[in-house]
Amino acid sequence: LSPAVSLPVTHELQSSVAEAPQSSAFDKWFSGSFATNDDGSPLVVFRGEHGPGSDVIFQSRMGSLSFGDYDTAYLYATEPNDHKDTADTPRITPAYLAIKRPLTNDKGDPFIDFSLLIHAVGFSKAQEIATDLSGFIENTQAWLDLESDLSVGEYLAANPNALSTLYVELYPILDNPKYVDWIKGAGYDGAIYGGSGA
Repeated sequence: LSPAVSLPVTHELQSSVAEAPQSSAFDKWFSGSFATNDDGSPLVVFRGEHGPGSDVIFQSRMGSLSFGDYDTAYLYATEPNDHKDTADTPRITPAYLAIKRPLTNDKGDPFIDFSLLIHAVGFSKAQEIATDLSGFIENTQAWLDLESDLSVGEYLAANPNALSTLYVELYPILDNPKYVDWIKGAGYDGAIYGGSGA
């Protein structure tokens, strides 16, 4: 694909990369990827970044790299999550992703069930994730339905089987390098999921 485009840019970038390259090398690399359009063709995704460039193609302070549609990439490039940052040197990079074993594959759902995490990384690691992300879990309907006055950690210590009935937003898991290492160690190479908010 074309290199990163410094902003301001127009939607010309979006339309200029709409067609996947035609080569046997690309086909071999992309074959089996879940990052596709509804018709099975390679999906163009975009990454928005800001800050001084480096020799590293993509940069992140988080545990993983996120890609999305053009408008979301533009938002990430121009409006930093950390409001102490300035959007110095904003840029958008178009890409194709060869995700062949996604942790999740649901473009419309921003959540992941703990039953899936248990299967992916094991019960004890999934329970650690739940305890660490208790604030996210406490904002879900599944947790509210339990009507517990205990913390998530206390509740799960007393009721370990309840873990498989809970769910959490996926993005805070993928923001954590330790969890991402666990997921990668289990053989997963990405996740396809719905955004929460932008």
